[in-house]
Amino acid sequence: MNIDTYTVYVIALKNDMRYLYPKLVTSNDDFSVIDIMNEAQFALQIYEELYQPVRIISTFTNVLSYNINSLVIYNMHIYGIELIRGGKYSSKYLSDAEKEEISTHIKYFLESPYENYSRSETYYKYKKEYSNHQANDLLEEQMRLNKLISSYDTIKFKYDTVNIITKSDLDEIEWLKEMFETPDKCVNHRLWKLSTKIKEAYIYFKANIFGADEKLIGYQKSFAPIENMKKFLDEPFGYLFYIITNGKNKEKETVDAMISVIEIVLYSILNYTHELEFELKSFNNNEILDRQYVIKTILCPNIM
Repeated sequence: MNIDTYTVYVIALKNDMRYLYPKLVTSNDDFSVIDIMNEAQFALQIYEELYQPVRIISTFTNVLSYNINSLVIYNMHIYGIELIRGGKYSSKYLSDAEKEEISTHIKYFLESPYENYSRSETYYKYKKEYSNHQANDLLEEQMRLNKLISSYDTIKFKYDTVNIITKSDLDEIEWLKEMFETPDKCVNHRLWKLSTKIKEAYIYFKANIFGADEKLIGYQKSFAPIENMKKFLDEPFGYLFYIITNGKNKEKETVDAMISVIEIVLYSILNYTHELEFELKSFNNNEILDRQYVIKTILCPNIM
């Protein structure tokens, strides 16, 4: 049984849109580029000057009929819904229902057989961008890209080794406040876990958070003697256990200072984590690596 296949022509229009025109493959494929362009505009049925075909950008071969719409949606995923027409989405203006349908498909686009096509386009885009550069300019660009990679690796290492503070850790502070108000002698295990987190966080805080000492200095006077603040953060369990289990002897100022110091340490690390996340997202690491590769193919074409 013969299965019909199509060659899908990606055609640039005068208004910078793209139209995907599927042409049935037959045994008598004797036609010119002009024929394809004329057929495409006839199929599109929009005869305004801005919608005139300008050139054939690329082609997809051996496309089955039920894959044509998927190919159109994939190109919309890459270039934008408003810049692509083809298949069942060939109207000049798409309805809200059509846009919603397309968006739903794009949302669940995980993989595509046409991914290599997009990668190929990217390769030649960078190739064209760098083709007129002198060797010295390309070497300078390589150095710039290497610095970006080095910066990315440094930030990624910091992020991977950060003392992670979670919402559950912050919830434990609220529990600790309750324990100060209503002492409970049966707190050993939970208090030990929280104290261990505080101790580990303080070590990280001192080593990595800019201005760590200055953030805490205002609370020292609430500890008597003031060096007890450092002792408390180095070994918090004993201090916390004593105050919780001997509620009648606790002093409110010291308790409030303990809570404030713990919050400063944990929230400082949490904010630092968010800063690192933001910095990582500012890098397009794949693009940097792609550009490096293309430059190498230009500088050393016989080695690649």
